[in-house]
Amino acid sequence: MLASMRTRTAAAAVAALALVAACAGDDGANGDEAREHAEAILLTLADFPDGWTGAPPAEGAEQAEAEFRACVGVEYFDVATNASSDDFTSGGTPRAASEVHVFDGEENAVAAFEALAEAQATDADDCLKSLITAGEDGVADGFEIGAVEVDELAVTAPSGLDDVQAWQVAAPFQITSGDAAGVEATAYLDLVYLRVGETIAAVQAADVPSPFDSELRDELVATVAGRMTE
Repeated sequence: MLASMRTRTAAAAVAALALVAACAGDDGANGDEAREHAEAILLTLADFPDGWTGAPPAEGAEQAEAEFRACVGVEYFDVATNASSDDFTSGGTPRAASEVHVFDGEENAVAAFEALAEAQATDADDCLKSLITAGEDGVADGFEIGAVEVDELAVTAPSGLDDVQAWQVAAPFQITSGDAAGVEATAYLDLVYLRVGETIAAVQAADVPSPFDSELRDELVATVAGRMTE
């Protein structure tokens, strides 16, 4: 029972905390070409060890992202296209995914990257807690969420990138009902953002009750970076 609750918490963390660079909107005039470029960068099941599976992103993930942007006050920027990978799991609590955003011009990508970094350093923790505990997809029922922390994360930065930023989100919680009432744990989400020109990619890796395997995370980041710089 505890394992299933931890899995549920990790899933909610990925859906609610899956931050993206400040971008939204319909594909622009060059949408088809940009989408082909974006989709070629995304993680696929072949990038993971044996035993992992993939499924479409959780319902409500886009809404959670939009609510986070509104909460931290990040503006929208002109985007040619957005693309999301499947959500990948290994049958337990580890989860990973990727997103790619191709902007209309490098200047928009640079501005979005800078706005994202500023948001992470200021209002991200309170906004993230609000997302986790709100709505039908939140984990408030049967859980008490503690102070969410967002800290810079040290990652192995692949070569050839224009910008790299990484953070780790830690969301402590306590189960408040059922046979596991009183059990405490922490959901972790590693967020790694990469920029090359007008393209920003995000690699997201979550786990409970300890952080995602850093070696596998860095391998996934290197895979995405390699596709961005080809």
